[in-house]
Amino acid sequence: MPRPRPVRMSRRGKMTAAVVSVALLFAVGAFTASLFAQKAAAGRNAAPTPFLNFVLPVGMVLVIVPIMLRTLGQQKLLLAEGEMTTARVTKKWAARNGPNIRYEFTTPLGEHFSRSASDGSRQLSVGMNVPLFYDSQRPKKQLALCASFYEVVTPGEDSYLKGS
Repeated sequence: MPRPRPVRMSRRGKMTAAVVSVALLFAVGAFTASLFAQKAAAGRNAAPTPFLNFVLPVGMVLVIVPIMLRTLGQQKLLLAEGEMTTARVTKKWAARNGPNIRYEFTTPLGEHFSRSASDGSRQLSVGMNVPLFYDSQRPKKQLALCASFYEVVTPGEDSYLKGS
């Protein structure tokens, strides 16, 4: 497929983004509610709330959100602009977050890479090939399609044109 490839967030990516967003909103809401409840219970003679009680929840949000957005941006760029090849699955195992795979591939320049990734498709097994996207200038930057929060839109898929 010619670059830039049309890319959209996968169902898995949308679900993960929604769960993380809801969890962060819930944490901030619970934090805010507990502050108000604490102030109301203590009345006028309340001591100042410790600084750490403010910094920890806000800091979590300020750290997690940029990391999440950076990861999503890098994945989208690799799928849209990166070199595409296939990697061979050499190992599969069960992890807490679902199945993981180990894959290997060789670049046209002869560089050999072996990495592991989560198998979001849950359909891969040892010996199968998995689509892989990588930066030709820095092949260590790579992404197996099964571990991506995005998917490449193939020609003829009119759902992309409809904006879904």
